[in-house]
Amino acid sequence: TLDGVHIRYRGESYATEVSVTREDQWDLTVYDSLPRSTIKNYILYHEYRGIEDHKIGAYAIARFDSLVRSEGRFKLLGIRAYGRPTDEFNYWSEAGVVRGIDEARVPQPLHGSAFDVGATYRFANVFLQPCFTVATAYGSGDGNSRDGINREYRQTGMQSNETKFCGVSQFKRYGEFIDPELSNLRIHTLGFGLRPLPNVFVDVVHHQYTLSHNATDVRNGSITAQMNTGLAGLPQSKKVGRELDIVVGLRRLFDTKWAVDLRAGLFFPGRAYLRNDGGNNPASTTNPPRRADPDRGLRVLAVLSY
Repeated sequence: TLDGVHIRYRGESYATEVSVTREDQWDLTVYDSLPRSTIKNYILYHEYRGIEDHKIGAYAIARFDSLVRSEGRFKLLGIRAYGRPTDEFNYWSEAGVVRGIDEARVPQPLHGSAFDVGATYRFANVFLQPCFTVATAYGSGDGNSRDGINREYRQTGMQSNETKFCGVSQFKRYGEFIDPELSNLRIHTLGFGLRPLPNVFVDVVHHQYTLSHNATDVRNGSITAQMNTGLAGLPQSKKVGRELDIVVGLRRLFDTKWAVDLRAGLFFPGRAYLRNDGGNNPASTTNPPRRADPDRGLRVLAVLSY
């Protein structure tokens, strides 16, 4: 959906990319007419590869909305380091800040920050080749809406938030079901993988979500349930919940190039959500609100490729 110019230069020990793009600049659809986007993107990325098995990068991304109220106008600055120094171990780390103005009716300055770090270790010579992943991610939130500054971190809006841990399948790094933007959230992740057959890869991933500051929702997440705002008579909680993801990758099915990826995410709501048993007044004494009960959300995706 990005139309524009993309230039890449790769040297012996570094690589640089520059792009200027606009979403849906040209409408190439056959049946439906797309509204012309008002958002332009300017991206500069530089990566140093002079250290064997390690890469260090830095980037600047400017995202300008001419209407402002759609997404605002902001700039992202970040640094990252990642690598695989041995066959058994790989790691990643990234930190960024956002500056600009948000999309509110009365725009406020954006001053947010975030980081994402993690590592995976593999036991290649052990039965079933188990591996373990530990990761944590943080996106700042706005704890004071009256100080005139929005301290909530924003991603670009173009992010896929996909990764691989132990297997061969790409999956949502922050949860297959909730799939949130890294904004006003703390996400702790534990992963376990194994290889029961030469062409079968399994990842089991557990996420725990906590709000950085109390809020009414998870930004750009898939959950539409109402979050406790404190008006229903119960104290607010930052515990969004937990998610368990199972990812299975099958390769070279029946000695062919066919492949199957199965991804499932099961979400367990936390105390940040309320469930009401009916009635018009959620704070009434005859029908008091309750914390989130064991109702769960489930998402399953199957991908067949050749």
